[in-house]
Amino acid sequence: MISSFLELFFFNCLHPIDQYKTKKSHSPFCLMQYNTKCLLLILLVLLPFYAPIYAGVKTPHIVNYNKTDYQAGRQNWDVKIDQYGIVYFGNSEGMLYHNHGEWGLAQLPSKAGVRALFIDERLIWVGGKEYGYFSKTKEGEFEFTSIGILEYEQIWNIEVVDNTVIFQTEDKIILYHKLEKATKILTYYEGISAIVKWHEKVWVLLRNGKIGFIEDGQLQIQQTIEVFINQQVRHLFVHQNQIYVPLHTGALYRFDGKVASKVPLSSALHQKSFFTGISYDKNSIGIGTVTDGFIRVDQSGTMTHQAKQQEGLLDNTILSMARDDMGNIWLGLDYGIAKLELQSAFTTLFDGAATYSITDFGGSTFLGTNKGLYKANKFQKFELEEQIKGQIWNTKIIDNELFISHNSGLARYTNKGLEDMSINKGVIDIAHFEGTAFYVASTYDGLMLYAKDLGKLWYVSKPDVYGFSKLYYDQENNCIWGEVKNKDLLKITLNIDATITVTSVKGFKRVFATNNRLIFGNNKQFFSYRNGQFKALDHPLLKTIRKGDIAALAFNEKENYVSFIQDHQLNLLELLSDGSVHSYASLMKPFNTDINKDFEFLDFKGDQLRLATDRGVMTFDVKYQSTFTKEPEPIITSLEIDNERGKYTYPYFNRIELEKGEKDITFHFQIDKLSFDIAQFRYKLLPLEKEWSDWQTGVSSFTKQKLNGGNYTIVLQSKINDGEIREVELNFSIEKYWYETPLLYLPIILIVALLVYFIRKVAKFIYIKKLTAEKEHITQQNAKAVISLKEEQLLKYMEIINHKDTFLMKVQAGLDKMKSNEAKKWSQLIENEVNKEKKDLLFHQLFSEVQQDFIKSITEKYPSLTANDIRILSFIRINLSSKEIAELMHITPRSLDTSRYRLRKKLNLEQGVDLHKFVREF
Repeated sequence: MISSFLELFFFNCLHPIDQYKTKKSHSPFCLMQYNTKCLLLILLVLLPFYAPIYAGVKTPHIVNYNKTDYQAGRQNWDVKIDQYGIVYFGNSEGMLYHNHGEWGLAQLPSKAGVRALFIDERLIWVGGKEYGYFSKTKEGEFEFTSIGILEYEQIWNIEVVDNTVIFQTEDKIILYHKLEKATKILTYYEGISAIVKWHEKVWVLLRNGKIGFIEDGQLQIQQTIEVFINQQVRHLFVHQNQIYVPLHTGALYRFDGKVASKVPLSSALHQKSFFTGISYDKNSIGIGTVTDGFIRVDQSGTMTHQAKQQEGLLDNTILSMARDDMGNIWLGLDYGIAKLELQSAFTTLFDGAATYSITDFGGSTFLGTNKGLYKANKFQKFELEEQIKGQIWNTKIIDNELFISHNSGLARYTNKGLEDMSINKGVIDIAHFEGTAFYVASTYDGLMLYAKDLGKLWYVSKPDVYGFSKLYYDQENNCIWGEVKNKDLLKITLNIDATITVTSVKGFKRVFATNNRLIFGNNKQFFSYRNGQFKALDHPLLKTIRKGDIAALAFNEKENYVSFIQDHQLNLLELLSDGSVHSYASLMKPFNTDINKDFEFLDFKGDQLRLATDRGVMTFDVKYQSTFTKEPEPIITSLEIDNERGKYTYPYFNRIELEKGEKDITFHFQIDKLSFDIAQFRYKLLPLEKEWSDWQTGVSSFTKQKLNGGNYTIVLQSKINDGEIREVELNFSIEKYWYETPLLYLPIILIVALLVYFIRKVAKFIYIKKLTAEKEHITQQNAKAVISLKEEQLLKYMEIINHKDTFLMKVQAGLDKMKSNEAKKWSQLIENEVNKEKKDLLFHQLFSEVQQDFIKSITEKYPSLTANDIRILSFIRINLSSKEIAELMHITPRSLDTSRYRLRKKLNLEQGVDLHKFVREF
């Protein structure tokens, strides 16, 4: 509509002559006034449409999965995403699911395919030839409960309202009550196109154009819409509180409950066959086509994004779509699966050739590539210009004209197309001395000076300078700077005689054209150049850049961002409001392998950083703010018990309790991120580990070995692009053996108690024994003291007796001399007293008490000993001399010697053995 208006407007403004053929009174001046007014009106009309322009429909980053990746069938008829971020697909071999990086397939008992899905809390209703629901076991496995099997039909859509599940086939509505487990079938032989839940009711579109909703177990027809009669409609979706109906004819309608109106779409969408659709956000929808891939359309009906095979999509037939919490679109394809990252700040503007330059000119964007010149108008895809193909080295605007330097020469782009500029050799770059007709070209043969005349460039002269030079015109200093790899800069000036002078500027290697000025670099600092002098620049962003060769550099318009390529590494710096500088180097890492080395190019268009790569053009929106999840949490996707082949998968509805035994467990983890994001992880296992592991990139699992019974917590942290740290925990336990539980303490306590009892008994025994020994020792000491005392008493007693006997013997001798009876009588009394048995008995008893142990021991060993022998041995033991013994026993020494001789024989003493020593030591 806009284009038609503009065509009419341009025709009337630019072709006024026909109007003046009948009005000859109008002068040429009037005609000029008319054209001036038209020109102003054209500018006023065009300005809103062409400012600012970021040409080209965007291609989101595409992640493809073919059937070898997910190990299932090729067709994916439906896509649904649950609250845990798990993506389910109605696959031709069953229910396929993607659990944060891990694929799985749950098949129906009949092995039939699945055409439709509906996630109902913890149940997943599925339908195809067979229909029913999947539920999860404790370990995370899927169990299927079948409701029925169809013979000739398929389930195409499923909706749930309260306790009723609605299955839709080609001509039937099957109502299944979850609580009563009862089924009711409504048949419509005219055929059913699709169903959708809207305002808590399920709306049904029949193929005869009738539309209504199910209530009280019946279809309540509301009206017939003619534009839907006999139209192929596969899918209905709700957007902005209206039902949207995509037709296979390429038309799109919306129904508000009363009226169906056509959604205006840009001409680029005409004649495309629509198969399915989705509400993306409040301002846009997504459309899946039969042959043109995925299209995102804004509220004005303009195509803003497209993904198809030409841009890398696996297949152009979109069977189903769903949007996740990060704003990604998951596509079920006729062959395979794809994920479109629409919320990435990175966008693939062009993907089809190595790109060397990007130039905006005349409302279009031009790309110089190794395959030729590509052009794109606003909201259009880049198309190859057929007039010029092959290597394009540079595209540059000079005096409001676009010059194209290519491997066959130089061309100029005009509204009539491309014009050759008559240089018959490869051209790398070109620059113009403003205000003159002279141009300097960097060609395959070196630098050359040309003059422009009659729209062509004519050769003038050739200085002796070789090498592929990039050329930059310096308006302020009226010179051209030439940059040759690994050489000093060249300053080129135009002489009055139409020759040029080329001077080498020692130490300076690079020049960067950005924000309508030139910045010079010497691998250490950055400079401006004025009046023949280089002056160091003090911009805080430039001061942050480390020393080294810079291949490309560009500021944004406000100069609070600078991007550059150094050592083949892309970086982006932001000057924050507090004066600090933030680096996005880690975020830029994915592009480092795609940089077009030796021909680096980047620039800013508004807030868009544009990077030429060896595959095309990537853009990064420095002001991009996603309305979707920005900092997702890491997810422990599964626990795999390696030595038992057991596995528990996310989400974990129940506490994970493993059977007893030593375990080797592998923990798999992931985070939902965009492909260009850099994710890092670290972890620790409590209570075994107190310290974190090192931050790691590119890992998705770790293993802990030989875990015994107990309670554990795995703590996982992540950060994306060095951003905020996010953390999750997962608790699990391993059943303990009895000896790992408190029961272990019972035998230990018993053993300890017994040990204590035994120790106490032993200690008591030792104590008693010690006490007894001490008592015996005391007794012995006392006994020894008593014996010693008695021995002393014995000796005194013997001494007294001896003295008394000696005295009596003297008295007796005196009496014997008297020869009287009375004297004899007293002499006899004395004799009796001396030899009295009582004295012997008293002596024996006293001696026995002193030497009782000795007497006992020796009589036991030598029983032939007599009482007289014992007395002699006892006297010897108390160390009496032979004389003393003889006197005490009233025998002669000779008689004692005889007794001693007999004792030696009785004691079996050999010759040489001392009797006294033997007795004392016995």
